[in-house]
Amino acid sequence: MLMLLGSGVKKIIVVDANEDALCICAENIIRNGLSSRAVFFRAFLGETDGAEIKFWTVWTGAAGSMYRSHAQSASRLGRCFAVSTLTIDSLCTELDVWPDFAKVDVEGAEVAVLRGARRLVERRNTRFLVEVHSSAELPMERNVEDLLQWCRDFGMKAWYLKEHCALEGTDLVKMRGRFHALVQPDDWSFPEWLRDIGQGDVPLAHHWGTV
Repeated sequence: MLMLLGSGVKKIIVVDANEDALCICAENIIRNGLSSRAVFFRAFLGETDGAEIKFWTVWTGAAGSMYRSHAQSASRLGRCFAVSTLTIDSLCTELDVWPDFAKVDVEGAEVAVLRGARRLVERRNTRFLVEVHSSAELPMERNVEDLLQWCRDFGMKAWYLKEHCALEGTDLVKMRGRFHALVQPDDWSFPEWLRDIGQGDVPLAHHWGTV
């Protein structure tokens, strides 16, 4: 909703594996008269299309994940369901929409999502806000190493938002359970206006431009 209130935001595409969470999101946007600029997909964004994964969650679970250890409540209850994967590239091709900003919060599957966005990344017009997670199956150091390798492969650069600095290795973040990274083409400068925003602050939606 906050993104849609930005004056330069043309459209948002909302993807979630959890249909209960997706329905609540859709209802809130509809009730606030913003649905003409929103599209909803139930899927698990990943590296390939049409694979089936187990998604661990409870109801609208805030920490639903493909990693059982990351979704502790669901794991204790043995609650999971099967969901199909979808790549960002396939989604963009189907809708003929190539966003300039993508928020990735997928509880550990971040690099898989990015690997499925090759065609979008090749356009070199997109910033990704990525919440990077650690889990028993995928420790932080390994997840960050995978992220940095992906950046090298595709001419992208990751910035550690807490310190407003380039993420060159794992030392700054290896002890964190999660952190936020800005990932963008490697010839783009770090947005100067972000330096005035501290961890936990809420930036104005219009800063991100057209989505």
